[in-house]
Parts: sequence; C-alpha cells; structure tokens
Amino acid sequence: MACIEKQTGRLIGFSGLKYLEDLEEVDIGYRFLPECWGKGFATESAAALMRQGVGAHGIQRIVGLVEPANIASASVLKKLGLRFERKIDLDGDDAGMDLYARQYQGN
Repeated sequence: MACIEKQTGRLIGFSGLKYLEDLEEVDIGYRFLPECWGKGFATESAAALMRQGVGAHGIQRIVGLVEPANIASASVLKKLGLRFERKIDLDGDDAGMDLYARQYQGN
C-alpha cells in the first residue's frame, strides 16, 4: 500500500502484508523515505494493515523480519506487539535476519 503524507499529498513510502512462501508466514513490511523516519509513519500504517489482516482476512499470525543492526525497525515491530522469536537464514544470507512474531487468538 502506498503511504501518502496527509499534509503534502506526497508519496513517502510503502507498507504492506505479504505471504512468504518459504516460511509459510504473513510478513508485515514497510519502507519510507529517510527524511520520514522516526515520525511514526511505519507504526501507523503497519498497525492499520495488521488490524485489517486480522479482522477482514482472519490472519492468525503476523511476522516481521529485520536485519539485527536495524534497531529502529525492530522498535517498530515491538510497538506493533511483535516479539523476537528467532534468527533465520534466508537465501544463504550470512548475517541472517531476526524474526519477530505476533499470534492472534479468536478472530
């Protein structure tokens, strides 16, 4: 989903849910222009999409993947209620990724 800044009408980034076939998980992701970092856009947009995913589509578990050094992105996942679960290795990536997850009950 495109994220548009209300005040200016400009495209500032993207946020979305994506099914990761390799992991058989639904991933929340977001990317924003660097000048938009730290302003709550990722948290706001991802929270709305997660509510929609759970409420309208019955998704019971959402994960987030983050590079271990990306503390700001991990902070967003924690604000969204995801908790660190494990390290994973995707496509032979030496650094690996941290997988955060949130389980929903009784949709």
